[in-house]
This record gives sequence, C-alpha cells and structure tokens, in this order.
Amino acid sequence: MTTQLEAASLDATAVEEFFGKVAADQAAAYNGVLIYLGDRLGLWKALASVESATSVELAERSGLDERQLREWLSAQAAAGYVVYDAATARFSLPAEHATVLADDDSPVFGAAAFEVIAAV
Repeated sequence: MTTQLEAASLDATAVEEFFGKVAADQAAAYNGVLIYLGDRLGLWKALASVESATSVELAERSGLDERQLREWLSAQAAAGYVVYDAATARFSLPAEHATVLADDDSPVFGAAAFEVIAAV
C-alpha cells in the first residue's frame, strides 16, 4: 500500500506511462480472445472469402447473431485486424491479414496460437 508521503514522491509521468503500458497489455489480452473466437467460429475464413461484408451479410453467411458480429467486427477494426469503410458500413480483411489469420496452410498462420491465450 502506498502512503500519501510515498505517493507525493512518485514521478507522475512515469506512473502514467506505465499505466498506459498496462492498459495496452490488457487490451491486447482481451482482443486475443476475440481473435481466437474468430478462428473457432470461421469468421476469418468467411471474411477472407469475400471482398467485404456488412455485419448483416456476415451474420447470414455464418448463421451467427448480427449484433454480436457487429461488436466483434468493430473491435477487430479498432484493433487494426480488419478495415472498416464507414461510407458503406462494410468490413474487409486485407489479403496480408488473411494469410496470417485465415489460411491454415500458410507458413505464417498465427490464429491457432491464440488458443493458448483463450485457455488461460
């Protein structure tokens, strides 16, 4: 427990920088589970098979709930895994990202590694 006297001697900038690192690590961990779900539910492959899709189209294609897919897609867009076009409300998976997330035969396939994160 930090006393008020000890807190007064802390470098506020260093605390803020470290807190930012912790927050970024937490965000990465949370998104790791979402990446895993995308792999397990076939969402990466579904996105890779089309040029782009709305959340409604992806829901029809996958048989999953549209609202949940919209949240998942939005989180992936915020994390830089998919691209969102606000003008058309369409999401796309760049080919370079698909190589890592949707192609089981790719030498750089990395989606399966998120199973460990989800298990923890």
